[in-house]
Amino acid sequence: MPEPRVLLCGLALNAAESAASLELLRRIAMPDAEKFVVTTGKFDTQKDARAFNIEADYPAQTAYLQTLARWAEVPEWPDRRFRDGYDLYCLQRILAANDRFDIAVLVRDGANLAERWPQLLKKLADSYFLVFGEEGGPAGFVLNLQKQGASAFLDYALQIFSTGRSYAIEPYDLDHALDLAQDAMQLEDALSKSLEVVQSDAAVG
Repeated sequence: MPEPRVLLCGLALNAAESAASLELLRRIAMPDAEKFVVTTGKFDTQKDARAFNIEADYPAQTAYLQTLARWAEVPEWPDRRFRDGYDLYCLQRILAANDRFDIAVLVRDGANLAERWPQLLKKLADSYFLVFGEEGGPAGFVLNLQKQGASAFLDYALQIFSTGRSYAIEPYDLDHALDLAQDAMQLEDALSKSLEVVQSDAAVG
């Protein structure tokens, strides 16, 4: 069975974070993975990764997510909910332009990622996602693009943040937000199938 095609994504809100993410990616010994660094302007990755300028087409989504956070009057900035929504948005943009991958990883803490990778894949199994990381530290995220409906799941996940629903999650964590996205997707799918049955029965009657 061929090895999955893996995308490693380093996140950034500014040039300093792009530099930190690039350094983090450099330390991850996964030679078959393709590495991307989010940037907000011109940035030299020195061919260690591919730069993806999230501000290249002046997207409204990043400003909108910031506005939601301010409306929610978050006590600290950057807020975790804003950051998770922003990072997932960046990942969606990268995947929209690069659809050749089987697995995508939001890398926030690259410590021992290469050594942990076989175990993470085993835990991921047939799930849409896996949240990983040290307790109390930044949560990394693995998206299983081989699973049918993965793109739709990412859409539902972003809706949790773009609708402000994430600010109603207390205490907040990324795992909980993604569980809600999966529940919403499965509920809508079940309702859609039920409607099809009702319409089919009505047509027969």
